[in-house]
Amino acid sequence: MLTGGSEVPLTGEYVTTTTRARADGTSSTQTSSDLVFRDRQGRVRQQRGDLITITDPVAGVRYVLNTKDQTAYEIGISPPQSNRFTQSEDIPVIPGEGGGTTSATTLNESKRLGTQQVNGVKATGQEFISSIPAGSRLGNREPVQVTYQVWRSEELRLPLMVRMQSALNGETSIQFKLLQKGAEPDANLFTVPKGYRKVQAKPVTQRGQPF
Repeated sequence: MLTGGSEVPLTGEYVTTTTRARADGTSSTQTSSDLVFRDRQGRVRQQRGDLITITDPVAGVRYVLNTKDQTAYEIGISPPQSNRFTQSEDIPVIPGEGGGTTSATTLNESKRLGTQQVNGVKATGQEFISSIPAGSRLGNREPVQVTYQVWRSEELRLPLMVRMQSALNGETSIQFKLLQKGAEPDANLFTVPKGYRKVQAKPVTQRGQPF
C-alpha cells in the first residue's frame, strides 16, 4: 500500500480485532498486532511473531522471512502506477494475512465521512460497499454485502483505521498507532539477515502490500 520515493519515516503498530457471532448468541473476539517500520525510501518492514515481511519498492522486491527456519522467500513486485491510492487500494490487506480482502469483489464508494482524529493524527474517511458473490470459497449460498470504512492520513500516506463488517465474517477493525515519526529506522531492518537461505517465489503487484 505504500509507494516508493520520499516518505515520512515512522515506526508504528497495527492492531487487528475481529469479532464474530456464535450460533448460541455469544461472540468471540480475536486480537493480533503487527509492528511496522518505514524509511524515507518507502521501504517497509512488518513483523508478527516469527513472520517478517520486508517490502522494497525501489529495488522491486519483497522478502518474507521465517525466523524459525531462517528462510527468506524473495518475491519480485511491480512498481506502483501512481503516488496516490486508487479506490480499491484504500482497502488494505489485513496485516499478517495473505491476499487482498477485495480480490474477488467490486468496490463502490458509498459516501465520504469527513475528518476526525485517529490516535492523535488527522484522518479523512470514506465508506465503500462490496459484495461477496454467492458460492464463494467462504461457503455463502447468497451474495453477502461488505461495508468498509477507511480513515486515511494524507500526511503519513497510509490508512490509520479500517473497519470491515459483513453478516458472514462479523466485524474486523484495523487501527494504526504511531509510535515514532520522523526518525529513520535502522537500515538493517530492511535487509535479509546473514545466514538466511533465499528462495525464489512468484512475482506479485504492489496490491499485495500489507497496508
